[in-house]
Amino acid sequence: MELSRSGPLRMTNKGFTIIELVVVLGIIGILLAIAGFQMSAWLGKARVEEQIKSMFADLANARVRAMNRNRLHFVMMSQNQYQIWEDTNPGPDGNGDLDTAAGGDSLVQQINLRDSLLSGSTYTLFNFDSRGLMSVNGTIQIQNTYGAIYDCIAVSSTRIRLGRWDGASCSS
Repeated sequence: MELSRSGPLRMTNKGFTIIELVVVLGIIGILLAIAGFQMSAWLGKARVEEQIKSMFADLANARVRAMNRNRLHFVMMSQNQYQIWEDTNPGPDGNGDLDTAAGGDSLVQQINLRDSLLSGSTYTLFNFDSRGLMSVNGTIQIQNTYGAIYDCIAVSSTRIRLGRWDGASCSS
């Protein structure tokens, strides 16, 4: 309350009304909801790109390892994981075939994927020879609805490259 010399006691309002607070909180809520949708799309896009780049690096490492060790290396892809194997059975140089049974070839690396691979078959098998050449040509694609810049890998006998799936092929 404020005392005035010229009149009786007078009340002044210097706060916010409930309606003003509700309006401000509603606006903040709407902005947070919009930001949340944008953030989840951005995180999904980043996750797909990180996963495809990691897979690209693993394929490149398998190629280099095959050349360094002068031995076949296999990359076996399934829908939700991939494995890298070294041809060690029978020793010392292997027999050129993938043997995943106990006591067979050596498992170098196994990676579980967060997003599914799109493939026409249940698994895809690539192998690198001692010169780093790949056995088959193909495309590895991650299921993507976020508009990631990189979501596929094009594989040829001499090259591995990142790209974006355009509906028919993996273009760089």
